[in-house]
Amino acid sequence: MGIKIDWNEVDTNKKEYKPLPDGDYICIVDNVEETETSAGEKAWSIRFKVTEGEYEGKYLFDKVNVENPKKMQKLKALYTVVFGSKLPSEIMESDLIDEKILITTTIGTYNGKEKNNIDFDGYHEV
Repeated sequence: MGIKIDWNEVDTNKKEYKPLPDGDYICIVDNVEETETSAGEKAWSIRFKVTEGEYEGKYLFDKVNVENPKKMQKLKALYTVVFGSKLPSEIMESDLIDEKILITTTIGTYNGKEKNNIDFDGYHEV
């Protein structure tokens, strides 16, 4: 049996993305997906969901390199917040799901559009 749809009720207007204001946000890791950097190296695209405050339910995004040790500073910072000094020798995307993290973000520009930036020192314990 098919699904009935009234196409006139479907909103096709693209929603404008607005970055969150500079500041600190308590978040959980909501999603981690494998992707690539512009240089073709393995990376993770991470989505953080804000869990408290005025922006609860909004999202922050980051991409971390998981292939090149010379570019894995953010990954190590994130894992150190989650695991402390006992960093695992093998990592999986699922390691981070639902972990609570305090994120410091600033607004920057990428391809002419404003977006949130999470710096190397932007991950903190809650």
